[in-house]
Amino acid sequence: MDHLTFPRWQGSGYALDHLKEFFHEANIYSYRHDLRPLRKSRHPRRETGRPASRGQHRPRSQQGRRAVRTAARVAGPSHCRRRLHRRRMKMTLPAPMEAATLEGTLWPVAIGVAARLSNVSAKMVRHYESLGLLAPVTRTDSGYRQYNAADVRTLQFIKRGRDLGFSMAEIAELVSLWRNRQRASASVKRIAQKHVNELAHRIEAMQAMQRTLTALLDHCQGDERPDCPILDDLAGTCC
Repeated sequence: MDHLTFPRWQGSGYALDHLKEFFHEANIYSYRHDLRPLRKSRHPRRETGRPASRGQHRPRSQQGRRAVRTAARVAGPSHCRRRLHRRRMKMTLPAPMEAATLEGTLWPVAIGVAARLSNVSAKMVRHYESLGLLAPVTRTDSGYRQYNAADVRTLQFIKRGRDLGFSMAEIAELVSLWRNRQRASASVKRIAQKHVNELAHRIEAMQAMQRTLTALLDHCQGDERPDCPILDDLAGTCC
């Protein structure tokens, strides 16, 4: 077979027509198994004989992780890199914790659970405690706050009062009346009536602002001319 010349292959695969021609000339159909492509070494080396560069001898899975990290560094901000890394590595995040309820809760609870039960943030829980709206809470040996069911109900009371627009001073007075079993309902009604009157004044003021702005909008042409009664009213030069 010294007189045979092996064809020069182009690309990574063998061309079928060149293979047939070569086999016919050499008459070595029985030696097809000898022409199998050589298996690549798991530890390739450079031409200098030194070990391959870092990462080439790693398994394919580790090389993929390294490629993902390299692409993530170029991707952008840290949150984008984390999102890209999770998508490429097909990582699944744990399901969000369901909202807890008062029924079936083991008391006392930590500040995070108390905040979730009362629908307020842990920062606001500490703020309400600093204002004296909550009774002094117990702490563990490590110094962590512990809240019972009464504390959580107080937090829910405060949250509802804030939703209705009561001030912190009014809420503090209402909490005191709520805890006092000898209270008079007239005191509670007085606070609520005062708040309703304040809301009525605010609504009247906002309606007056709405009427003024509506009148200014009616007088403004809204075209390409520079004259604008809205700006004149703000500057105090209108009419």
